[in-house]
Amino acid sequence: KKNIFKVTFNQAFETVLRECSNVHQKRQAGTWISEEMIHAYGELFKKGYAQSVEVWFEDQLVGGLYGVLIHGVFSGESMFYKKTEASKVALVALIDQLSKKNFKWIDIQMVTPVLKQFGGEYISRKEYLKLLKQTQVKD
Repeated sequence: KKNIFKVTFNQAFETVLRECSNVHQKRQAGTWISEEMIHAYGELFKKGYAQSVEVWFEDQLVGGLYGVLIHGVFSGESMFYKKTEASKVALVALIDQLSKKNFKWIDIQMVTPVLKQFGGEYISRKEYLKLLKQTQVKD
């Protein structure tokens, strides 16, 4: 509400990946976001299939998220924050951007407390495949 953050899209993609990797490394004594994965997501980004949302405070990257956008489906991969509420700001910015393009849902993969706050819920594989089939559009 105070509008203390600046939000950008796709301006610091690799940095967002690395920050997400650092968060997972600290919390889980390991991360699936390896150098190989960073390279692979970087290639997807170059081809226009991966996107990031960056949240800045006083010219410092303090939060963000990234995911893959293919055939009208955005699959969120990971998010991080260094300043309270920054990841929520990134999520709200993403939702706003996708809503303008008539997206109805986001594949969040895991329901964290933050994502649950925004309506995230688990669905069955059958429901997921139905949504996926209904949603897919040609790029």
